[in-house]
Amino acid sequence: MPKSKLNVRSLVIAAGIGALFTVTPAKAEDASATAAYKDIQATLGSVPDMFKTLPDVAIAGAWAEIKGVQLNPRPRLTARPRS
Repeated sequence: MPKSKLNVRSLVIAAGIGALFTVTPAKAEDASATAAYKDIQATLGSVPDMFKTLPDVAIAGAWAEIKGVQLNPRPRLTARPRS
């Protein structure tokens, strides 16, 4: 393998390994966000990355929406057509 391809390959591998270590646990400054993170952890077993990308002020609301709609065992929406 040419030296330039080997260097690029090594750089890509190193960047991938570095990216794995940049994922940090969810931390919150807001009390409602902290409570939401704890509930997410308890409900799902881990905090998905999509929640970690949201600002603290949005975590509680986003979790309430997902928990109330997507995780609700008895949703109000039905598949029956209206007659």
